[in-house]
Amino acid sequence: MNIFDYRDRLTDDYASYVESFIQIRDRAIRSYVQQQLDQGVLWPDPLLQLNPLFAQGDSIDELVAQGVLHQECTRIFRKKSQDDPAGRTLRLHKHQESIASSNHLMRNPLILKQWREIARTVVVVEMEAAGVYQAAQAIERQYPVMAIRGISDIVGLERDPQWTAYACQTAAAFAYAFLLTDSLDPPKSASAALSRATLLLVTTNELEARTVLALFGQGPEQKPARRFIGQNVYYALGTIGDANVFMVRMEPDQPAEILWEGVQALAPSTVIAVGLAFGLHPARLRLGDIVVSKQVLRYEIRRISTSIDGGPEYHFRLQHLSAPRRLYDRFRDAALDWQGTEVHFGPLLSGSIVIAESEFRDRLLQLDSALLGGDVNANLYSFMAERNVNWIAVKSICAWADGSKIDEMEEATAAENAVRFVQHVIEQGNVSER
Repeated sequence: MNIFDYRDRLTDDYASYVESFIQIRDRAIRSYVQQQLDQGVLWPDPLLQLNPLFAQGDSIDELVAQGVLHQECTRIFRKKSQDDPAGRTLRLHKHQESIASSNHLMRNPLILKQWREIARTVVVVEMEAAGVYQAAQAIERQYPVMAIRGISDIVGLERDPQWTAYACQTAAAFAYAFLLTDSLDPPKSASAALSRATLLLVTTNELEARTVLALFGQGPEQKPARRFIGQNVYYALGTIGDANVFMVRMEPDQPAEILWEGVQALAPSTVIAVGLAFGLHPARLRLGDIVVSKQVLRYEIRRISTSIDGGPEYHFRLQHLSAPRRLYDRFRDAALDWQGTEVHFGPLLSGSIVIAESEFRDRLLQLDSALLGGDVNANLYSFMAERNVNWIAVKSICAWADGSKIDEMEEATAAENAVRFVQHVIEQGNVSER
């Protein structure tokens, strides 16, 4: 039997039964009622759901054989009947529902019922996990949070102190057993982990990514380990100076939010956007020069009107973002013994579109004459700043945003210059707070 065909026959029969009693003389009302009936107002579409409540686990006998449970559990926990007094073993299941967390003690079952109407998978309620999660996300380095709870009572019923104590013990026992499994992948040396920061290099095109992998590589025969986190691949470049270094490639048109899972998992002390930029002062800068951001001026085109002379008049929405002073100073200090191309420190322009027209470029330069160059990583800088993650941009000039064709050799040299300077800074150590 097809359940959907059965449902259609049932609703058709019900519709015929209901409509046999409806006799409306007014033509407009009759037309409206018929329209509503034809749309199925009395018999909504079927609701199809998957039941995610339980995952099958081992049986009592299997857990006793594994030494997880006491052997007496085999005798006590059995499904017995008059026909089978010895009974058969019980199979346990793992709950996979949601835990609701409140800021007050839940005593009223009616309130819990309202919650469950909103979130049907809620089966447990407690009052600490939400606060812990908020605290873990509100500091500079966000930490993942997991709640392990033992069921101590039923909302609306009187609590039994002995059962509460037992529930606390079961939760503690499971937490202890979980830690013994090494599922959290702790570092081999806790002291070494505490002494090293984690740095995340962000690139936005294939050339930048390949240059980072080539210059930070651990040898021609060794490929960096890949970590798949969320939608991105993160490359472990090894330990350099006093930092564990990772690299990720993010396309300019991708939302910066896709990096958040990686930032939470790796907990980097600093995010460095490294790669290419366009220059704004051909008289002061040269192709291949390096620009380090003291600030970033993010721009968005709010609207375009017609100026007095008939040309386009651009109206911008601006956001000023500053790199952390301590981080900026580390790069300035490292430039003192840098033997490569010239390094400039100052403000960068950043948007979400590639600029290839000199008139529009010059209009942007009017926003701040001190601007050195620009890129298309605006979303990245805003996203990291909003989440209190240390960030800085290190870019090398490969073009002048005037529509001229970019020389591939110049572009490759610029990418190498930016990456080598970042490598030089990291090798000095103490790039950022741990």
